[in-house]
This record gives sequence, structure tokens and C-alpha cells, in this order.
Amino acid sequence: MKYKGVLFDFDGTLVKSMEEHYKGWKYALSHFKKNLEPKELYVLEGQGVEKVGMQLLQKNNISIDHLDFVLKEKREYFEKHNNVQLYPGSVEVLKWLLKQGMLIGVVTGGDKKRVVSALKKFRVEKYFSAVITADDVKHTKPNPEPFEKGAQELNLLSKECIVIENAPLGIVSAKASGSYCVALENTLQKVNLQDADKVLSDYKELLEFLKTLLVI
Repeated sequence: MKYKGVLFDFDGTLVKSMEEHYKGWKYALSHFKKNLEPKELYVLEGQGVEKVGMQLLQKNNISIDHLDFVLKEKREYFEKHNNVQLYPGSVEVLKWLLKQGMLIGVVTGGDKKRVVSALKKFRVEKYFSAVITADDVKHTKPNPEPFEKGAQELNLLSKECIVIENAPLGIVSAKASGSYCVALENTLQKVNLQDADKVLSDYKELLEFLKTLLVI
């Protein structure tokens, strides 16, 4: 199979943001005297903020009536304390992929405004020919629709795409779409990522692996 495109998840894959999202959710739940461990959030990642919020409320026996309040508190905390950064080595990988003539896209459960703003802030928007967010799909991850739409936006078949992920639900979505999936241990350990075709520790390993996988 000759791969022609690479689809990156955003939070926890392209940008080191899940730690900041975690702090926001933890703060929001603290109003109800509930605690939250990082892994509890990380395994839910990818579905979109409302679905994550609903599941956290249900898990903590908090009425769904409080969803809007929790989402508001989480968002405001995140925006106030936002310290998101690109993962080390990510730009080097993007530059290399572009040099090889690969098409690149972002496929995320985040909202369009935040994601596009961050890509511009980090000056990497030029690398991406498609940005698919929760605002662009009917069904978020683990449904395959996000990655299917990402491939379509690049005018490719899903089987022609490599997906870079960091979360179990994203891996399920990628594999269901028919794409080859590489998982990075940015937020979870290998044991949580075993449904991926390949699990790597960081962008340095990813670059070396891509050089062996992509025969241009």
C-alpha cells in the first residue's frame, strides 16, 4: 500500500494540551466535591467536549442538568490557564512529510475555533490541507466518520492514510475507517493503545518509523 496522506489527532497528539484540559475538568468537578484522575479523562478523549462532560457527570453521579455549568467552568478555567505547547519534534515531522509530498490533515474532537486558532498561534496551519473538528461531523470518535471525512477532504481513500493518535477511542475510529494507525504514548501507556497498528514513544521514534514505512 502506498500511503498518500497523514491525519493527525490534535489534543494529546499534535499539541501537549490534555494536561491542561484535565486541570479544567478537575476544577469544574471540584464544585461538586468530586475528584478526577488523569487517566479517567484520557481514556474518554476524542468524543467532543459535550460527550466527555456527560460521561464524567454520569460516572460521578452528578445530574446531567449541571452539564452547561460544568462545561462553562471547564472552558473558562482552560482559557485562563492555557499553557498548551506543540510536542517536541512535531514540526520536524510535519516538514519532512510535506517534503515527501504527503497530504496532511488534522482530525479532532475539539471545536473549530480553538483548533484553528492554535494552529495559527503555533504557525503550523500551512502544513494542513484539511482540518476536521467536532463541528464538521455528525458522529465523533470512536465512530469512523471523522477520519473518513479527513481522508475525503484530502481527496484520498481512508486506506491511503496513516493516522497519528494518542487515545483509545481515536484508535478505534481510525481503524474502523480503514486507515493505518500509529499511536504515541503521549498521555497513555502502550497497554492502553494496543489496538493501534504501531505504538511509539515520541515524535523522534515516529519520524524514524515513517521513514521506513513511506517509500516515496
